[in-house]
Amino acid sequence: MRVFFILLIGLTLPLTSALAGFHDKYFAHELDPAGLEFAKASSKEPEAGKLIISGQLDHDLSSTYFGVVNVVLENRSDQWIQVKDLSLSFPQAAQNKNISVVGGNMFKAWSVADQHRRDYNSKRNTLIAGLIGGALAASSKDDQKLRNLGAGLALGAVAVSATKGKNFKKLKATLPSTHLLSGDIVVPPGLFIKKWIVFNSKDHKKMGYVDVMSLNFKEGKKKVTTHLRLRKSGGATWQSDLPALERKGPSKYLH
Repeated sequence: MRVFFILLIGLTLPLTSALAGFHDKYFAHELDPAGLEFAKASSKEPEAGKLIISGQLDHDLSSTYFGVVNVVLENRSDQWIQVKDLSLSFPQAAQNKNISVVGGNMFKAWSVADQHRRDYNSKRNTLIAGLIGGALAASSKDDQKLRNLGAGLALGAVAVSATKGKNFKKLKATLPSTHLLSGDIVVPPGLFIKKWIVFNSKDHKKMGYVDVMSLNFKEGKKKVTTHLRLRKSGGATWQSDLPALERKGPSKYLH
């Protein structure tokens, strides 16, 4: 069984009073994601810091094998911030092995199939659907690149545990500029930006319920690892094939 996540980012917007609610439900913190302090802080906006990251699983845009996550990166300083060498990881080794980064034709196939689901349910967020559509249109320019990579890579899936290898570098060349891992992220002073990513996962029973994701990157010369809560326990959209009692992550503090 395979699952897709999407972290959506696309716009750079000014921090005006009209956009006071632009952040998502959970905030990224450098605390131990299995600890009580992280559980308490995950829903609280950081009191200090130049770069603020938030996100959450969007249940309206998710289904059993597909999960959509909105992520916001905000620059609260008067200096330009560049996020470099960004990589992602999950708390469990089985999750890093069984969750893949998706691009190329696999992303296109998901987009078409999920559009059919959206048409059927007709309950969608039009802004986010527009961002997905824009990314799909942009990726069509990379058709020749996909053909050059060969059939296997053209399907586009590289395990999270292998995102620094040669195969991922080739897949990266097919990703739209709005993709979270397409390259360095530049956030202008006093503005915020949104991005997206699609993950493909399998073997849910083995890897367990996913409720936390880690972002590893360089901010200037500083190496940062920050952890983002994705949802609360018991979510019944993405990974709904897991029994209800198993829909909770490894941390006993996240509920």
